[in-house]
Amino acid sequence: MRNIFILCLMFIPAMAMAADEPSFLDYVGDKLNDVHYTITQEVPGVFHRFAAWGIEFYTLCVITAKLEMIKFAYLVAKQITTDINLSGYL
Repeated sequence: MRNIFILCLMFIPAMAMAADEPSFLDYVGDKLNDVHYTITQEVPGVFHRFAAWGIEFYTLCVITAKLEMIKFAYLVAKQITTDINLSGYL
């Protein structure tokens, strides 16, 4: 019984470590998969985000320019009403 127990203890670690180590070709395959994922998923995502940022920046610039034009037009209208003394006629 003791001999069987010792034999079992000797073979259990061998069964537990039976998984093979990753080889060089597995490493190369993983790197190629990473490159493929980067080219097909990440790069288009970067272009998509950059285009969205550009559209957002353009919209913000247009809104800011229009707001500044409204402020300028208000100041011009205020100066014109002051120059022609419109408040004196009312």
